Amino acid sequence: MSKQHELPLIEPQAQQENTRLEARLVKTIEMIRFIGAAIAIALGLKSSNPDYRLSAALFVFFLAGITGLESVFLGKISARSKKWDEGSPYQIQSACNNLASAVSMIILLSIGASDAALATLMMTVTIFLQLSGINHFVTVIADKMKGKDIAWIHFLRMFFATCISVAVGFTLAKWRPFNSSV
Repeated sequence: MSKQHELPLIEPQAQQENTRLEARLVKTIEMIRFIGAAIAIALGLKSSNPDYRLSAALFVFFLAGITGLESVFLGKISARSKKWDEGSPYQIQSACNNLASAVSMIILLSIGASDAALATLMMTVTIFLQLSGINHFVTVIADKMKGKDIAWIHFLRMFFATCISVAVGFTLAKWRPFNSSV
């Protein structure tokens, strides 16, 4: 093929940076999610009259619901803040999974589902969060080895996911929603 007939190479565009307002918005959502999850876990771990059902509901709403909404409505700025590719179909797939968990909790609460049902959904969100934290960690290590610029939130995500998993484990052990008197 002659030079005249060669297809031009398309240079990848540099990733756009978030504005200060966008960056602040993403950090605010992260803090709301973290504080909400801490409140939810504290409700389940408090020593006198713990409210496990409210704990499970808030936990799912703050971690799965807010994450799902963020991914759908603020996906591009969220991805940029984490130095991920924008518009990934996996981001939307993850958002759908998270929103499905939040909607499931609404349905379970509406029909007066058992404690075991709420606890199972709380466990599912916890396990997803832990696996997602591991994925973030492995991906960021691979990206760093390739010389890519990384966001340190990925390392923190695995650490916080592990802390949350342990706290939820204690909450479920105290709650004992799977012990049946039958």
